[in-house]
Order: sequence, then C-alpha cells, then structure tokens
Amino acid sequence: MEPAGVAMVAEVTAGRPDQDRIAKRHCYARAGIPLHLLIDRDKSQVSVFGKPQRDECTEVRLAPFGESLAPPDPFGFELDTKPFLRAVGPAGGGQPRVAIARRKKVRLAGRSASRRMK
Repeated sequence: MEPAGVAMVAEVTAGRPDQDRIAKRHCYARAGIPLHLLIDRDKSQVSVFGKPQRDECTEVRLAPFGESLAPPDPFGFELDTKPFLRAVGPAGGGQPRVAIARRKKVRLAGRSASRRMK
C-alpha cells in the first residue's frame, strides 16, 4: 500500500505487541503518515503518535483505558476509551473478555487477503 493520502493508521496490539509498539511506529513515521493510533491491550492504554519526522514521531500522547484522549490538530475529535475497559479488563489484563475472530491468510488471484475463521 502506498502511504500517499493516508491520514491516520489505527491498530490494536495482537500476537506481536513489540512489533506494533516499535517497528510499525517507525515505519509509519518514515512514510509520513500524520497520525498513528495504537490501542495496547497488554498495557491497557491508548497511544497517539503524531508529527512524524524521519522515522520517529515528535508528538506522543498516552491515556490509560477509561480516560479520554484527543489527537493533535487537525483531527479534532476526542476518543473515549471507557469501552476498552469492558473489552480488556483492568490494567495489565491483556486478555480480552470479548471474542476476537481469528484471521487466516488466503491467496486470491495472486494477492494475499484475510478471511474470518469459524
């Protein structure tokens, strides 16, 4: 995927949280994506990384689940993280209380895609 025109990336930590927290953050900054929103299930917090320069973001905002978080301008919204508490539980719980569908990589017409597993 080419990053041109991408204003924001939002993701939830999964099986490789260090890759989500570190490697991807640097990759998105290098690509010049203005905002990276990371919902960290293991740490029970939301991180917003903005104002990318080279391979790092110069603005970082953090909020534990249960508190609101406003990304930097020009995004102009406030993220209510209280619903994340119900999904994950107390800080450090890491295991979601709600079912999360597993995904399996499949090949479609020479391209990789994901599909839900039952």
